[in-house]
Amino acid sequence: GGGGRGSTSGGGGGGGRLVPAAELVPGDQVRLTADFARYGDAAGGPLRPGQVGKLLRDDKDHKPFLVLGPHGQAWYYESQAVEKAPGLPRLEVSEEERQMGSFPGLLSGIGAGHDSDLLEVLRKLEGLRKLEGLRKLEGLRKLEGL
Repeated sequence: GGGGRGSTSGGGGGGGRLVPAAELVPGDQVRLTADFARYGDAAGGPLRPGQVGKLLRDDKDHKPFLVLGPHGQAWYYESQAVEKAPGLPRLEVSEEERQMGSFPGLLSGIGAGHDSDLLEVLRKLEGLRKLEGLRKLEGLRKLEGL
């Protein structure tokens, strides 16, 4: 009887990332990595799997990449959450876009006709304030219950 075990090792499917995250440059078109949801709040951002965003900034910190989504919303992603979209050219990043994630950028948007963006920001702040208020109420209720 023959039949030594064939050593056809099933190719370990680890790779697939052609460009290491370190090589991303502002203007690059990026997409979510396969395991993006494991990194920070990437799943809450504007990009959906298969969609392409534009890298605006690399802040070189724990959540460095400011990415502009397809509907104009910018979001910070951890470096493992996004990768270069293959075959797409690098785009220009305007000064305005570069300022997007910074607080001065938000403020400068007030006079630049970005009222909708500003309202969005105010809405979010308002939402946070409401949450904060609810938390305080919740705390008071607990105290009263004691």
